[in-house]
Amino acid sequence: MLQESEILNLALSLLLILVYLSLSSSRVKVPGFFLTSILAVTMGQIFTLLEGFLLENMFDILEHLSYLAGSIFILLSFLPPLKRKNHGS
Repeated sequence: MLQESEILNLALSLLLILVYLSLSSSRVKVPGFFLTSILAVTMGQIFTLLEGFLLENMFDILEHLSYLAGSIFILLSFLPPLKRKNHGS
């Protein structure tokens, strides 16, 4: 069963993707994994809508895995990049 809040959340996520794409084409620096995290959360919201219609258990698991992946990617986007030590030469 569809809920209005789920549809609104998905619409806002899609709007956020458009804002990100417009910012990435400008000179604003956006963290690397930020788009990946937004896409993972958006996929979780799509899975939320799908679980109301078919394969409820499978889409519920996929929804929560997507939110987990989105959380990991948002964390990675704000961690400083690892610096490799240059051995030799």
